[in-house]
Amino acid sequence: MSYIRQERRARATGSTIQVADLAHPDSEFEPDDGYRWATICCTHSRLCVHPTLRLAIAHAADPGGWCEDCRTDAPWRVCPSCGGRAPWADDAYVCTSCGDEWYPDHFADEAVTS
Repeated sequence: MSYIRQERRARATGSTIQVADLAHPDSEFEPDDGYRWATICCTHSRLCVHPTLRLAIAHAADPGGWCEDCRTDAPWRVCPSCGGRAPWADDAYVCTSCGDEWYPDHFADEAVTS
């Protein structure tokens, strides 16, 4: 079994997130003061450590809470084509994953700002 226990793409940000066991023999990291688990944003090379696996998995669902680069004040949407992050760019939302453009009148609800 690998030291990576889970890998997912965060819906809110489109970032690839991993949950890692730092105490695993194959881990490239060292556990620190009882913080055996880590949530890793592979997209931005950010890491957040946790004392429990449950807490690491919970943080994986919302990388905007701990990865500074996943946070943004600019409005964005979830891309209807691929589910990636589509931040506002000039006059449209442009997906960072697939490149599709979406215009404000395509969406009925408000943009996400955090």
